[in-house]
Amino acid sequence: MSDAVTPPDDYEGHFVDPVEIVSSSVFIVIGLCTLPIYFRLTLYHWRHGFKTHYQKIFFVCFTNDLFNHYSQLFRTRLPTWGVNEWFWYVQVGVLPTTCGLIQSFSLQFQVLGTLLIAANRASSLAYPSKYEKFWSINTWRLLAAIALYCVIYSSPGVTNKYTYNRDSWGYYIPVTRRYNQVTTIMDKVVFPLCISYTFLALVLNIYTGYKLLTYSHKMGKPLSRRERVFHFATLLQFFVQLLNTGDLIITKTQKMSDFWVFFEFQPVFMDLCNFVPIWFLLLISAETRTIVRGKGTGREMAVTVMSQGPILTTAPATKSAWERGTKSAPTTMYS
Repeated sequence: MSDAVTPPDDYEGHFVDPVEIVSSSVFIVIGLCTLPIYFRLTLYHWRHGFKTHYQKIFFVCFTNDLFNHYSQLFRTRLPTWGVNEWFWYVQVGVLPTTCGLIQSFSLQFQVLGTLLIAANRASSLAYPSKYEKFWSINTWRLLAAIALYCVIYSSPGVTNKYTYNRDSWGYYIPVTRRYNQVTTIMDKVVFPLCISYTFLALVLNIYTGYKLLTYSHKMGKPLSRRERVFHFATLLQFFVQLLNTGDLIITKTQKMSDFWVFFEFQPVFMDLCNFVPIWFLLLISAETRTIVRGKGTGREMAVTVMSQGPILTTAPATKSAWERGTKSAPTTMYS
C-alpha cells in the first residue's frame, strides 16, 4: 500500500471483473427493494408486537442479514469491480475496519440464527405442551446469548488492521492483517464449530420433517400445501446457509489460485443467505404481504392465533391432542 496522495496512473490493461459487477448490481437492486419491506415489518412489530416466537427470531436474523449485505457490499463487492479508484482514499481507517468487524459478527450470527430457527420448529413438534413456556422465557435470552458469542468472537479483531490492498487500477482486495494471536486461534476453531452447527441444524430439520410425516400418517391424509411450503421454506434457508458455509470454509483454508470459482461466487452465496428467507416468506405468507402493503392493523394476529387452521398457523396445542392427531401442531411461523 502506497503513501502517495493520488493513485498511480496505471489504467492501461487493468483488471475488470464483469461477473462481480453484474452479481453486485443485481443484489444492490434486491437490497434496495428489501429495505422498504424491512421498515414496514419494523413499524408493524413496533406497534403490534410479535405473534409468535419464530417471528422474533426471524426478524432479528433478518436485521442481521441486512447488516451482512451492506458490510459485504463495501468490504468485498464494490472494491473488486475494477472500474474506479474510490477505495484508494479509504484503504485504511473507519470504513474497512467497520465493515470487517460487522461482517465477522454477522457471519457467525447467520449460522447460529439458522440453527435457532431449526431448533424452534423442531421443539414445537417434540414438546408442544412445553413449547410456549420455554420460548416465552428464553427467546430473547437465546438471541442475546448468540449476539454476545458473536461479539466475543469478533472483538479481538479490533486490534487487527483491515485494509483494501490495491491489486491494479480500480481493483482492491480486502485484507486483514492480524496482530492478535487470539484472532488467529479463533479463526482455526470457527470452521469445525460452523460445521457442527450446520450438522445440528440438518438433524433438527430432518427430525421436523419426520414429525410432520408422522402427523400426516396419524391424520390419515397428506400434508396440506401450506404445511409443505412452510417446511420447504425452512429447508431452503438451511441449504442456502449450508452452501455458504461450505464456500466460506474453502475460501478461508485454500488458495485462490486453486479454487478461484469458489472465491468468485462467495459473495453470491452470502447474499443468497441474506435475501432468500425474506423474499420466500413474502411469496408464501399472506400476512407478511398484508403488512408490507401497509394494511396490517394487528387484528390479523388475533384472527390467526385463534383459528384452528393448518399446521404451523395455529396456537400451541396440548401434547395429548397433538399425539392423538386431533389438533394442529404449534405455530412457529408467519401465516
